[in-house]
Amino acid sequence: MNSDLNFFKKTSLLNSGKYPNFPKNEYLILLNELYKQNSDRILANTLFAEYYLNDNNKKNAIPYIRKTLELNPSDFNIAEMLFSLSYDLKDFTNLKNDTQKYLSYFPNQPKIYLYNGIANYNLKDYTKAEKILKNGKNLIIEIGRAHV
Repeated sequence: MNSDLNFFKKTSLLNSGKYPNFPKNEYLILLNELYKQNSDRILANTLFAEYYLNDNNKKNAIPYIRKTLELNPSDFNIAEMLFSLSYDLKDFTNLKNDTQKYLSYFPNQPKIYLYNGIANYNLKDYTKAEKILKNGKNLIIEIGRAHV
């Protein structure tokens, strides 16, 4: 109970919106302290990801986003953030692997097909890129017809 109380107290402070007022090293020290005992919690990982994203350090944010997604693989918004960051960093190998992995969780999300197609194209697997992009295109058409 005490560790949970400590966790909630620290996360409340970190989530208060006042962290921009912290000296940078104090906020990072508090984040690290929180993370040591709570690395298996979504909130601890998203706070670290947010810290790095606010610092415009996409590369350092990715492991925390990836961990958040491992803890909650059904969160498409987090998955999309991971794909977008990999794309921005031109990390097409991880983009391909991540989109392939989460395609089974989100088979009806056309953006995954798009990101996977882009990754395959940039990795010069043109046949696979064409196939996955066509699958995504067909999905968009099928969804559009279903709403008519």
